[in-house]
Amino acid sequence: MNINETLDNLVLSAHAEEFMNKNKLNWNVSKTPLFATDGSVAPAVGIQRSDNSDIIGVVSPRYQPLQNSRLVEIMQRLADRADLELASAKQFNGGSRISIQLRTGDLRVGNGVSKLNTFITAINSHDGSTGVRFGNSNTDISCMNTFFRAYRELKEQFSFRHTTNLDMLIDDALFQIDRLRQAESQIAVNFERMAEADARRDLIRDVVKNLVGFDRSAPDFDESKWSAVKLNQHNNLVDCILSEMREKGENRWGLFSGVTKYTTHQISAPKRENGRDESKLFGTAQAWDAKAYKMLALS
Repeated sequence: MNINETLDNLVLSAHAEEFMNKNKLNWNVSKTPLFATDGSVAPAVGIQRSDNSDIIGVVSPRYQPLQNSRLVEIMQRLADRADLELASAKQFNGGSRISIQLRTGDLRVGNGVSKLNTFITAINSHDGSTGVRFGNSNTDISCMNTFFRAYRELKEQFSFRHTTNLDMLIDDALFQIDRLRQAESQIAVNFERMAEADARRDLIRDVVKNLVGFDRSAPDFDESKWSAVKLNQHNNLVDCILSEMREKGENRWGLFSGVTKYTTHQISAPKRENGRDESKLFGTAQAWDAKAYKMLALS
């Protein structure tokens, strides 16, 4: 153990630097003063990117940013220690939030009908909205439907203190990742149970109503009370569900896959770089996926 290595003095490996360049995370942030319209210094400070000078967050002066390079190096060391692959990274809303994925393996659901790539996804923000937190992700390679589940039983944020010995920090993170691997195994069990459980018409209607807010097939449904946008949303969601159930079976897995197909490819999302992925991690798409999973998972 190197007792002198901390976040403040860790050295970036060549692999981590290559990963940052490939995934467009090769920039730093710094705190910069903000000024009111009368010229006085504001009580908050801005978080400014080094490459384009954009202000991507407003935080307390006490806020200590975690540089991309340090998080990438930590994730690389976690990957090496846990025998995982440092897979990919993305930035959202101008870099105010970032995600980094560790590839954990593959998963087959429904007697091999669906093949999923599985990941542990780390999220960090530069706008003070969240500290580093982790969750389980998977992608259905046949249709690229994605699902992210934040692991609520973990500590909501890791304590990345800049003076903490780095080996101790990584040991703590490895313990948390072990719990995420256990959660991943439970998700796999739930998916398989879902594939074995029929999805009746009333369950489909309940899921759609829970997500959209109404059941268009109800006898007393009044179409005039809903906008064209909401009606189209309902129809598109139902189309996605029926399409996936034809492919994956008339079961809860097919129903859930229909929801994730809609939230991955069609739901309204921010019209900016990685906007759809942003919604899947932080926005409406993630909320819809979580609601559907809660309704359909058999534990």
